[in-house]
Amino acid sequence: MVGNTSSLGTFLHTINQAFWKFHISTKVYTFLSLTLSPTVVATAPRIQGTGFLRVPFRPLTVFIGTRYFPDIFAFLSEAATDTPRRSNPRPMVHRPHLSRSLMTVFLALAALTSAFGQAKYSVQKCEMAFTSNAELELIKASSNQVQGLIDPATNQFAFTVDIKTFQGFNSALQREHFNEKYMESDKYPRARFSGKIIEPVDLKADGTYNVRAKGDLDIHGKKQTRIIKSTITVSNGTLTVKSRFFVPLADHNISIPAIVSQKIATEIEVDFKATMSLQSL
Repeated sequence: MVGNTSSLGTFLHTINQAFWKFHISTKVYTFLSLTLSPTVVATAPRIQGTGFLRVPFRPLTVFIGTRYFPDIFAFLSEAATDTPRRSNPRPMVHRPHLSRSLMTVFLALAALTSAFGQAKYSVQKCEMAFTSNAELELIKASSNQVQGLIDPATNQFAFTVDIKTFQGFNSALQREHFNEKYMESDKYPRARFSGKIIEPVDLKADGTYNVRAKGDLDIHGKKQTRIIKSTITVSNGTLTVKSRFFVPLADHNISIPAIVSQKIATEIEVDFKATMSLQSL
């Protein structure tokens, strides 16, 4: 029995080493390179000498991992952050709970590989512009740094933009006030919209579709459930989405001082246009 246990432990150790050496597959490696922080901890902690990496996740993981694979992402996040460190790893021996943990990791990442083999629309070019049309002043700004995905298999979507990437305004001081006083960009650096298209449209088939996107609009740290009408055009594997909607500042706890109330609109007009292409992540 002892010999069998030792052999099993050696076998699991060998499989695990090969598993990490080749990163499961090119697709998972690509996914990890997109979603893991570029500053990965150099000295990996050990699980009984197996070399399981402890890594922080990029914000993009929130959109991909929690939106499409919440169970898998939760497990991997827990495993990556709660792994005990060992400065002098001991030779691996068979322990039933360890075997189950390794098998769970293997199955989870195998499922992740399969899921990310499915193509999703990813933003290639995008512009998000907003307009404040107040009584005494017209303010316009835009950003072309929007990131986003649409899954044609489920019609789920997620978009995000860094607030500080908005350019335009009527002066440099106005942009500074936008970031520091109103949007508080250091505290709330990103705006997000994630959810699902209501209509059961086939986004892999060429055509033009008028749809409603329902999801959580997160601005200034305050979420609001919104239904936003959009027009989607699909042609030869390229998807274009256009939308115009309005955002009341009060919905997101953005306060305007009385002294500038005639220069900043209480409701902001947003124009969104994105060109996306199918990619296997």
